[in-house]
Amino acid sequence: MELRHQLCQSDVLMDYQLLKANLEHPNQGLYFGGSFMTVPQSVNVYARYFEARLYKEAPFRSRPADLLSVVASRSAYSKSHTDSLTAQGKTVWRDSTALTASYSMRVSAGNYLDVGLGYVHGPAVTPKVSNPLKLTASWTAFFQRSRVSVPKSRPADRILSGTPFTRAHRAPDRCDR
Repeated sequence: MELRHQLCQSDVLMDYQLLKANLEHPNQGLYFGGSFMTVPQSVNVYARYFEARLYKEAPFRSRPADLLSVVASRSAYSKSHTDSLTAQGKTVWRDSTALTASYSMRVSAGNYLDVGLGYVHGPAVTPKVSNPLKLTASWTAFFQRSRVSVPKSRPADRILSGTPFTRAHRAPDRCDR
């Protein structure tokens, strides 16, 4: 019975479109979203995670495939874990807060360059190090199979072909009750 309780995890994620920038392309616009994730502190060092995000698809008329975002997040570390580290004489952060602004630019079909600037207060559980200002850059390449080999009757094709105005996800409860 105790093991089932320890393996319980809860996730709630939601995004909502605040403004539509282009009626011909309803996915383009301003979105607001949030996330909350939690696990028992006895199971994971990262016990809770909260996130608020604001992002704009097609931030410029000339860049319809780009994405501009600002994300604020907070992670709470397990009290039992940080207490045990403190008892060993180690320095710890009890939580972490981050603010990140990023821009994802479509370079060519399937190729994106992501650049971000972020500040993190409490970047690691231990040791207690200084708070960094970080610059990140990444290149992402997507590859697509030929659509000729994909059957047209697959339910996933019908689901993925629509443009969602509101995106929400609640992970199934992983607790055996």
